[in-house]
Amino acid sequence: MSETESVFLHPADPELEEKLKAEYPAILKWIVEGAVKYRKEGLQIPEVLKQAKEEAFRQADVVQNFLDTCCVKDASPNSYTVKTDLYYAYQQFCAESGYKAYNRSNWSAILEDKGYVSYKAKTPARLPSFGGIILNAEGLRLLKTYGAVKMRVDRDDPLQVREQLDPADRDRDLSV
Repeated sequence: MSETESVFLHPADPELEEKLKAEYPAILKWIVEGAVKYRKEGLQIPEVLKQAKEEAFRQADVVQNFLDTCCVKDASPNSYTVKTDLYYAYQQFCAESGYKAYNRSNWSAILEDKGYVSYKAKTPARLPSFGGIILNAEGLRLLKTYGAVKMRVDRDDPLQVREQLDPADRDRDLSV
């Protein structure tokens, strides 16, 4: 039997009102002190609740989960990834994780809000790209699973991408 059920199954205390009357001054004092403290300090959210809320929001941020799982921030001026490749990897990440993917324009806007710089023509083939971000091994796996590989890590060292691919794909022409 639960505690709630037991409360309702026991008869009410016929002397409860008299017992509470004796406690009225203490109850009133407790109410007034609580009201004064609330007025002075406001409602303080416990730290553990703040942390739980932040963690829940972080887990609910699908794009941030993708970035944390599949990408590496790289401040090198030559580091960039073609937007299409990032988006394809993101779509595959969502498909495998059970998330609903944002459409391409909303997704790009979210990345820009997160501080990633969008370039209209940074790649040699003048493809739209995001600077300062590269796909890690998991991101490359997702991109390969999706069936597209146009990614560039560094214009000066295109072998960086080839080294992360399977040996069969290393000889494949990755030029865009």
